Amino acid sequence: MKSTALTSLIAAIGSLAVLTSSAFAGEVVVDKNPPIEQKVEKWWSADLSFGYDSMYVFRGVSVLGTSASDGLIWTNLSGTYNVITNLSITTGVWWANSYNQSGGANYPGGFYNELDAYASVTYSAGPVDLSVGYIYYNYPYLAPGGLYDTHEITLGLAYTALPYVTPSLTMYYDCGRYQGWYGELRVDGEIPVYGDIITLNPSFWTSVDFGSVRKAFAGENLTTGAVDLGGTAGFNDIGVGLKAVIKVNEVISVSPYVKASFPIGTGTAINANYGQHFNGSSEKVWAGTNVTFSF
Repeated sequence: MKSTALTSLIAAIGSLAVLTSSAFAGEVVVDKNPPIEQKVEKWWSADLSFGYDSMYVFRGVSVLGTSASDGLIWTNLSGTYNVITNLSITTGVWWANSYNQSGGANYPGGFYNELDAYASVTYSAGPVDLSVGYIYYNYPYLAPGGLYDTHEITLGLAYTALPYVTPSLTMYYDCGRYQGWYGELRVDGEIPVYGDIITLNPSFWTSVDFGSVRKAFAGENLTTGAVDLGGTAGFNDIGVGLKAVIKVNEVISVSPYVKASFPIGTGTAINANYGQHFNGSSEKVWAGTNVTFSF
């Protein structure tokens, strides 16, 4: 009797175990630590910008004059290609024109336009970025045939390991019309204000002219094409700026800014067609904004 009861109990336990194991076998097991999906970096990027500057200031010189109507409308298209790890190539074109300027007879038709094409190669060696580039300056509003066109080779060095700021040094050599060096030391900041939606970009720069700026803007006769001012090395200007980058969405951003340039050079006054720049001239303050589409 006891043997029969024990046998029945063992059989019942066995049946329950089978039913329980079947239920567990049918359950879906959820992995609480799923594998992390690796993000594939893009090998290219592109930017298209449209902007307006209240004054066209190039290396401390007000190119179109100092009138409030001497604004500049411009468009920039650039692309960056990541060739290999730590090595990238950037190419682009910049087009600008102004229909209200005070340059007088130097601007046939009453407007100024400029087309710049550029390319650079950048290598990131740890916290240091090394770059070499080329810029071609074309002025369609002047005499045909490219008489006033020129070319520059650029050499750049930037330190990227500091928080919020990036100091850099860029040297430009005009290997075309003006045959001279120009150097610019910059500190550019990037300070988050509201996540990655709003950032403030303060900037400071100072420059040294080894002759190319004086030749281009103080010694050039736009009528005869002669460049007759010798290049004398000296400080050029000190500048400060503040830009706000407002990210509308993943593609569009808006960037209003204000900048100021203070001349510190020693030399003769610049050609009146370009306003004043060198020793004894007044500072320049201008503002602008641009809309950028990033892809």
